[in-house]
Amino acid sequence: MFSYVFYLVRWLVILDYYTESFIRKFLFKTSYKIEGECSQCGKCCEVIGVVIPTYITNYKWILAIVITFYEKVNAFKFIEYSQGHKALLFSCNNFDKEKMVCTSYSRRPAICRSYPSARYFEKPVLLTDCTYKVSTKVIY
Repeated sequence: MFSYVFYLVRWLVILDYYTESFIRKFLFKTSYKIEGECSQCGKCCEVIGVVIPTYITNYKWILAIVITFYEKVNAFKFIEYSQGHKALLFSCNNFDKEKMVCTSYSRRPAICRSYPSARYFEKPVLLTDCTYKVSTKVIY
């Protein structure tokens, strides 16, 4: 029974990812542009931030489901909740710190594939030493 719930939630997350991509591309264009290339330093694999609505933190059982989902489906390990970023912070169990590579790169989750990205109208938050840069696009 529990595996069916995770299967359903996984497909909902995938649907959300593609819906958001469609909305961002065709309906609501973001005013932020991400430039640069990945230096493959692995810092984004050591700390993965999952932004969640504030109200979810008021319901411990919903929060537990969200954390369990990311731990089971994406092989992440929960670190803490960051009040400043309103995000759950995880590390990835598939990241080899010695070789600085992802051991499941071809099967990595959508959150890893889309980093860095803006959610609708919000400015993307980058890690301190990330080689990507965020600039503001001029929209006419």
